[in-house]
Amino acid sequence: NGDFLGLIFVYAGTVWPHIRWKLAFVTVYVVGAYAFCTEEAENIGSEGHTILFGTMSFLLIFRANQAYSRYWLGRSAVTEFFSDIREFIMVALIYIRGG
Repeated sequence: NGDFLGLIFVYAGTVWPHIRWKLAFVTVYVVGAYAFCTEEAENIGSEGHTILFGTMSFLLIFRANQAYSRYWLGRSAVTEFFSDIREFIMVALIYIRGG
């Protein structure tokens, strides 16, 4: 469990140094918006959820499609590789004495 948390919270060599100020700004903005909504009893609306969920669904499907394409490209390459190895061994056995 400690190794898993160590991997999650590693700082050097990751993207965290590049996005820490953006993350801090977004965190302050969200906390401020939440405080405003609870103090003033305001409802910002649910349109943001609709836009966010539609966009995220599209991006997730697009990403899954790309991963599926890469999987089949890799699988085809490995299949061709092993087929070529098998053919090479068969040709080599033809020229080997006793084969």
